[in-house]
Amino acid sequence: MSSKIFQNLTDEIINNFISRFSACKNLFYHPANKNGLLHAGEFGTYREQICMDFLRLFVPQKFEFGTGFLINVEDWNSTQCDIVIYDRLNTPPIESLEKQRFFPMESVAAVGEIKSDLTFSKLKESVVKLAAIKANRAVNNAHPCQQPEKKYDNKNPFDYIVTFIICNKFDFCIKDKNWSDLYSDEIEKKYMHNFILSINDGILINRVKKPDDNGYVMHCYPIFHEKDVKHFFVNANEKNDHIIKACWLTFQALSFCRTFIPDSAQYISDDIYTFTS
Repeated sequence: MSSKIFQNLTDEIINNFISRFSACKNLFYHPANKNGLLHAGEFGTYREQICMDFLRLFVPQKFEFGTGFLINVEDWNSTQCDIVIYDRLNTPPIESLEKQRFFPMESVAAVGEIKSDLTFSKLKESVVKLAAIKANRAVNNAHPCQQPEKKYDNKNPFDYIVTFIICNKFDFCIKDKNWSDLYSDEIEKKYMHNFILSINDGILINRVKKPDDNGYVMHCYPIFHEKDVKHFFVNANEKNDHIIKACWLTFQALSFCRTFIPDSAQYISDDIYTFTS
């Protein structure tokens, strides 16, 4: 059985999200500009806020939303990330004088890219960026915020940053694409996306075979207990089942995702604990 109240609320939220996301470009449209936008930067910020407002309804309240750059103790940093979902209690407010925000990788739970219309080449660029973020979550011996007795495990999908893409539509023929072509052989499967949502086209998810070999089930992670997880595309329909799946995946993945407490000393200096006298 399912809850009619929850279904009706979800439908209302999704319809409002689709309406706002689809209409937002009109607010910044200007025919005299090359890309048709009066303020491209403001448009991007507005579009990201729409997605944050939507996702916030399906994310546990221990997390907060922001935008900025990710850093780790090995002096690696990401490019600008559209959406960063982080542990609100254990993330230091690191900002430049220009209000650029920097997030220690340890306490970040998820990162999302928000796009308008995506060509296949641009989609590939986005998944490579997100894969690099997953690969560079160098938590070393940081203390987990949950289950403190269990250290970071690079084989456990709960310990990886959740990554996703939301776009208006795909600017290519879906039927002609082999989704395995998104990634090069150099990218390990565990670093691949959790979901890719096209509001107009559908959602690219992961699925795994049932234990009894009778069909498949949707899965939050690109790899899990070494099971054979495959990419699978679900087409959009009038019921918005593809967006409902994105809501479920967001809630499930972030409910189980573990974050860690950053060691500020490691970010400041390699020998901060050392005394000369």
